Amino acid sequence: MPPEERESYWWVAAIAAIGKPPPGVQWVHVGDRGEDLFGVYDESRRQGTDWLIRVCQDRRILTPAGEDRLLPHARSLPVRIRQTVTIRRRPADVPEEVTVCVSGGAVKLRPSRSEPRYRQSDPVECRVVRVWEEYPPAGSDPLEWVLCTSLACDTDRMLGFAARGYGLRWMIEEFHKCEKTGCQVEMRRLENAERLEPLIGLLSVLAIWLLQLKFVARNQPDMPARQMFEEPMVRVMARYLQRPARTLTVGGFWRGIGRLGGHPGRKGDGPVGWLRAWRGWQSFELIMLGAHLSSG
Repeated sequence: MPPEERESYWWVAAIAAIGKPPPGVQWVHVGDRGEDLFGVYDESRRQGTDWLIRVCQDRRILTPAGEDRLLPHARSLPVRIRQTVTIRRRPADVPEEVTVCVSGGAVKLRPSRSEPRYRQSDPVECRVVRVWEEYPPAGSDPLEWVLCTSLACDTDRMLGFAARGYGLRWMIEEFHKCEKTGCQVEMRRLENAERLEPLIGLLSVLAIWLLQLKFVARNQPDMPARQMFEEPMVRVMARYLQRPARTLTVGGFWRGIGRLGGHPGRKGDGPVGWLRAWRGWQSFELIMLGAHLSSG
């Protein structure tokens, strides 16, 4: 199979399509282990963009001390800082704060033999950053991220920035879950990119809104609903929930969206998922339309 037809090389194509950042602007491609491709690093270098990627391959590298392998070298680096990052530990898959050790150093990634088109490429200069948990909870696998990045990590502050940057990646995953599972972008069956792109753009705005609502409801459930929603929306949701509009909170509003989408709302039912959130929001929009028509 030609490299261009492999799913993994879509990352390379995406970076090439995005192109170079405008003058004075820094773009950072943040990727998981599926994006650990020499082609990704090479294309980012060509485009002048930065990258922060979790590695899965024990690559051949060049260090100030000579040739080595990436993973053993990363694990030999001494602790430089300790800091708190947000992770999602399975199987609970909910955000939690953990204290981690962080180390890092400069390396050069040599071209991979498994990517023939890059065998003659120059090594890629970067920094390897290791983030790991010294004392994981009993029964849990210890956290370890080995990251490669073009970001400068010469100071402890810059090293910590890289570690925190990857720690925020779970929010990107949540956005994609909302967009794909909730807004069901992949179910639209549009085959023409000129039609699909405007739809994705529109649904992305809604996905961002639902994402914001979900996490405000989780982190600030007692916030008055009036601080996030227009007064007619608050009154309609309060009427649906049969409670006073003046006491409706963002947490209560989110539970109402879940109930409209089919979530029972009992203690053992877990949080509202994206599919039910999407269905609930669609139902609420119809209710709002009816309320608007009846008041006219």
